[in-house]
Amino acid sequence: GGMQSSHGGGQGAQEAGQKGSGEKLESLLAVDALQIELGYGLVSFADTRKGGDLLERVTGVRRTMVQEVGMVIPPIRLRDNLQLGANEYRFLLKGQPIAQGQLMPGYWLAMNATNSKVALKGVPTVEPVFQLPDTLITDMERKNAEAAGYTVVDAPSVLVTHLSETVRRNCGEILSRQDVQLLLDNLKLTLPTVVNELIPGQLTVGHVQRILQNLLREGV
Repeated sequence: GGMQSSHGGGQGAQEAGQKGSGEKLESLLAVDALQIELGYGLVSFADTRKGGDLLERVTGVRRTMVQEVGMVIPPIRLRDNLQLGANEYRFLLKGQPIAQGQLMPGYWLAMNATNSKVALKGVPTVEPVFQLPDTLITDMERKNAEAAGYTVVDAPSVLVTHLSETVRRNCGEILSRQDVQLLLDNLKLTLPTVVNELIPGQLTVGHVQRILQNLLREGV
């Protein structure tokens, strides 16, 4: 009888594990380099069935980084986190929070880019990326804001701008040894002698990583 009950318990645990995450346990060891956590009020941004295009936009950020910095940012995982406030989001780098913000779904962020004197009907707020004073407005007020010279963006755009700035500021930390190895492997295909003369004779992959990290930190 004892055997059966322990077997039963084991099966239950396995089922719970599968239902909870649908992932192999090994994957728990691999911490994603970058994660976006969303409070439950913001999850719809990532839900394509509800017209959410956050995943697409995040891929866009990765594409832009390749063009601007020459670095492939690892895939960015989106997940909900019920510990966050409904309208909060945060970005994690290797499991550690590095930036956070709050959004109001259904509201637009009006930024006074032209020093307009027109006051908008809305909620005063601080824009998360550059810490500038802005106004949250409804769709009805949007035409007035645009007519008065305000730059108006939707909530997901605020998050995506915040993400791309955060990635830019943390490029040096994001670049892993594995990333450097991949860069070198790709370079070997076109310039084998350059790579073979340098590594490992003069520099280790670790050295190259440190040099590239310093360049990224300086915004090169």
